[in-house]
Amino acid sequence: MECDEGPTARERAVTGDDHPQPGAVQRRALAGLAGLAGLAAGAVGGLAGVPGAAAAAAPADIHRPAAVPDRVILTWRGDPARAQAVTWRTDANVKSGQGQIVVADATPTFKARAATVNGQTTTLQTNLGYVSNYHTVHFENLTPKTKYL
Repeated sequence: MECDEGPTARERAVTGDDHPQPGAVQRRALAGLAGLAGLAAGAVGGLAGVPGAAAAAAPADIHRPAAVPDRVILTWRGDPARAQAVTWRTDANVKSGQGQIVVADATPTFKARAATVNGQTTTLQTNLGYVSNYHTVHFENLTPKTKYL
């Protein structure tokens, strides 16, 4: 013998119906998700035809570097327990890069103890019409199992 206790509170909230048909909750929920996906696609693709909406940016503008570092990557060279490297991108106006490192502790004086390491800079002319600089700093002679800032 089957017992039908009627719709759950969730079913009523999703459908607004005290007596939904079998599968109605899933269909309406999926329709709602499809509507949200459509709104997201409209936002990503720009709001073409909407008065006052900005036009979609060109790829060259979207990927253009700035003076503020981006594409920051942590990697290693040699033994990762004893050496780490950080690479980042800037626009061509930033001619060189530096990194600072210090053993992490709970005191406010860590900044005074930080070691400054000069980086290497590589210039790249892109096919999007701009020049970017990639800076890499190598931190060597690190102590294994030690936290750094």
